[in-house]
Amino acid sequence: MTIAEIAPVSPIVSALATLLLIAWMLRARERWPLDVPNERSLHVRPVPRSGGIAMMAGVLSGFAILQTPLVVVLPAAMLVALSHFDDLRGLPSRSGSAPSSPPPQDLPSGLSRPWRSRSWS
Repeated sequence: MTIAEIAPVSPIVSALATLLLIAWMLRARERWPLDVPNERSLHVRPVPRSGGIAMMAGVLSGFAILQTPLVVVLPAAMLVALSHFDDLRGLPSRSGSAPSSPPPQDLPSGLSRPWRSRSWS
């Protein structure tokens, strides 16, 4: 089979895997860590913290169907493992998620304002 023939099946398998795992996780709530609401929370009842595992399992199943290269799959799997470890044990904030980009004052002069044209002469 070619990728063009397999590609339409991948999102369906991913969605089904995610839905089945979420349903299973909700039935087995006592096995998963719960996020207890506090004053900053949007939820009022404890909710499972590890729902991302179900979503990433769906994504990884889609990767498997499409035979995605390991250079893409391994970092995603490592992120899932790190996130789950954080849910279970908690990581120090320094080891947790890093800012998505450095503050503008930390960037080299030409990079903080990409809309400015650079003279390369």
